[in-house]
Amino acid sequence: MALIVEKDNEGTEVETVDVLNERDNKAMSMDEAEKTMNNLIREGWLAKTAGKIWYGVRTLLDLRMYLQEQFDVDVFALMTA
Repeated sequence: MALIVEKDNEGTEVETVDVLNERDNKAMSMDEAEKTMNNLIREGWLAKTAGKIWYGVRTLLDLRMYLQEQFDVDVFALMTA
């Protein structure tokens, strides 16, 4: 989650490869990470277009208060970006 917020000055999206490389301590294999990412996309938690990943609407709505408090971001601005 922080990966997308940290990239805010460049937009609200990150490259797919950056997401896969963010695996915690590489405890998850690349295949497992890719399957997990694809499941999150399919379920609406993440969105993907042309190799870019960003928060899905489901994530933004579910975590709206947390994102505003922790990262001081305008969630509704992210949803319309």
